Amino acid sequence: MNKINEFYNQYTENKRLETKRSRQLEFITTMEYVKKYANQSSIVADIGAGTGIYSFELASICKGIVAVDIVEKHVNEISSKIERLGIKNIAAKYGSAVDLRSLESNHFDIVLCLGPYYHLQKKEDRIKCITECTRILKNNGLLFIGYINRQNAMLYYVKNRKYLDSSLYEKLECDNYTETSGFDPFLDISFFSDPDLVKKEAESSGLEIVKDIGVDGIFYFLEDELTEMNEQQWNDLLKFHLKHCEDKSSFGMSMHGLAICKKYKKPDCA
Repeated sequence: MNKINEFYNQYTENKRLETKRSRQLEFITTMEYVKKYANQSSIVADIGAGTGIYSFELASICKGIVAVDIVEKHVNEISSKIERLGIKNIAAKYGSAVDLRSLESNHFDIVLCLGPYYHLQKKEDRIKCITECTRILKNNGLLFIGYINRQNAMLYYVKNRKYLDSSLYEKLECDNYTETSGFDPFLDISFFSDPDLVKKEAESSGLEIVKDIGVDGIFYFLEDELTEMNEQQWNDLLKFHLKHCEDKSSFGMSMHGLAICKKYKKPDCA
């Protein structure tokens, strides 16, 4: 967790999803799906909230939001923005995704876990994270898990001419790893997954996958082309992307995936 804190204390997180169109695509697609399920009665937990971009976007839609982050700087930024804007239905909390003891069980309609999962390189930590997020969900509540697609992440190394050796490729395919390439500090604190592994780990915590979405397609590698588009061309591409982001063919192409999981009430023992 110290490496995560070190990275984000030096990183401008509040601009991450706004600076490039490929990153805007991640935010737009994720919000498109969250808004399908969120409403005026929804109570939301935004776990690993960063500086609260999703929380603030949901403030006008939902009844209440608790934004939790392990980076104290982020929590302070959220708190300052809440006070500055006079928002009454967002609360900021310091906390870890693997230990949400400050949050009530069976309380939230929607839990967003859009960052923590892909920073947990140890399987036991990912399971703790999913288990804790499931615990605080109401029965029939929804957990949104964001993950980094392994296939696409490997292509990112190649695109940047950072060629890995066979040993590192093999290690990055394991359920647990601590090896780093030294190429990108964000990648060095990230875990690369795939839809099947996320499904397996979610189901082990009593969840069922409702939808699996490729949130940014291959567009992560087409930033120059996206920048060149005029607004009409960009909006037309967005419509096309949103129409097809649930296609199975989109999963392997996307840098980021989104698994929407449902918590079902366990039947009483006979």
